[in-house]
Amino acid sequence: MIPGSDLVDEATKQYCSFYLTGRLYGINITQVKEISTELEIETIFHAPKEVRGYINIRGVFYLILDLRLLCGFDQEPVHENNRLLLFKQEVGEAFGVLVDSIGDIVEVPSNLIEERRQTEDKAALDHDRRGRSMSSGVCKLDEQLL
Repeated sequence: MIPGSDLVDEATKQYCSFYLTGRLYGINITQVKEISTELEIETIFHAPKEVRGYINIRGVFYLILDLRLLCGFDQEPVHENNRLLLFKQEVGEAFGVLVDSIGDIVEVPSNLIEERRQTEDKAALDHDRRGRSMSSGVCKLDEQLL
């Protein structure tokens, strides 16, 4: 199937996959505007630590959030494998997230996606709770989880 095609089977979902701390994640491809290699992010002083800064791409200013911090992981310096996932305006006003690296477009049959339980586990670590609140499901691929 062709990414972005209207001919995609409704029983299959497509995800733009990316890595954080060696783990594979995915976001519905219909929410992604583009993936950018531009990494010269301007700092916004006195912003919350999760706000990495902003970037000007073709005259549009995007607020960039550090997805590592939003998920409760430690911040790391920007490196050459990092990418910016920029979202469509339907998702939110001109913003994107910094990820460790980009994977492939992954097609997953809907029936293989297990919905995540939204239960509060008091013993869970902070990053586990934050990661759970941002994810909607999990799927076992051939060699790893998405």
